[in-house]
Amino acid sequence: MNKITSSHCRSVPRRIGKLLTVAASTFGLTACLPGGGAVRSEVFIEAIPTTSLTSSMPYSQPVDVRKNPIQLGFDDGPFYVSPASSLLYRGEHLGHLRDQGHLKPGSLIVEHRTVSWQGPLLTLPHLDEGRAYSASVWVRPIDTDQPAQVKLVWTRVVAGVLNTMVLAEITAQPRVWQKVEGEFFGPTYSATSVNVLSLDVAEADVRYLVDDFLVTYAELSAELQEAAFAAKRKGKNFIANGSVEEGIEPWTHQGGFISRSTAFAHTGSASLLIAGRTQEWNAPMMPVLGLENNKQYRFSIYARLVEGPPVHMQLTMKRTTGGQTTFAPLGTGIATSTGWSEISGTFKSSSISEADHVAVYLEALNPTVSYFVDTFTVEEVPE
Repeated sequence: MNKITSSHCRSVPRRIGKLLTVAASTFGLTACLPGGGAVRSEVFIEAIPTTSLTSSMPYSQPVDVRKNPIQLGFDDGPFYVSPASSLLYRGEHLGHLRDQGHLKPGSLIVEHRTVSWQGPLLTLPHLDEGRAYSASVWVRPIDTDQPAQVKLVWTRVVAGVLNTMVLAEITAQPRVWQKVEGEFFGPTYSATSVNVLSLDVAEADVRYLVDDFLVTYAELSAELQEAAFAAKRKGKNFIANGSVEEGIEPWTHQGGFISRSTAFAHTGSASLLIAGRTQEWNAPMMPVLGLENNKQYRFSIYARLVEGPPVHMQLTMKRTTGGQTTFAPLGTGIATSTGWSEISGTFKSSSISEADHVAVYLEALNPTVSYFVDTFTVEEVPE
């Protein structure tokens, strides 16, 4: 994990100074570089919002988010600075994890908070007045067994007056990725206005991951999110039909009964339903092909209960080599009946290519609960 703290602050490089001049006068910013190392064009910002506005924003025309949607993944690091918007941070620490992202391996890690509002802050460009916009971000509480209350907040500062509106609020379950999404209307433009999105996590001691910010026209949100998942599914085909869009095969199961369902879908129009379970290990299963020795892979699947209270889930690899079967836990999470939860984990082995058969299954620790699964993916990730 690459961690950036306030001890690494230094002056802003001249070649990017213009991008930060207005933001700095608005928020009282300090530009920092990772590890105090060499100057580069990407910077990390610590922001302390104030009500003092002394300069106009650098864009006077609305940004067409149809052509240029604000989509932030964090595959390479926590940095994002553009002429129209920037990723800022309120607090002392912002870190980067390279192997625990939502759609792709990288994500932000937010920790060492003392108040709920400390966390990432995304500045927004000039938006179309009266136009409906969708804003979303994925969060994942870690190192806790307790749910966390997460709010997505839109803040607007005009002539020194600060107004906030909660766009969405969820109860985020521990160790699973969940989306916080809401809509708002483009405000009246002012040369001295600032609009930002931020996260408020009520439990200040909870560490959490953040990934995949998206701001676009409301009518385009579902289309762009499906395109992002489709891009994730591309690449080397370790599995087939992970989103159950082409029937049931090659899905199988150990105990219970599986069927293709259109009642709920995480991506596309269908998911896989398992019912009639009598044992914890009764689960849907997917064969996995082509894994190589000494390479790290990330496994991800989404689950949703048919009904009932939240249930602990476990993603497990089953492999058979020379007639001997072994099991390797990949990840755990909690599924609910109110939305989709991701269960994911990474795996690496020096002998996986010797296996005669490899499969992955998702079991529920409640032996009789029925549940849907969807969007199963396997991808190679960097060390």
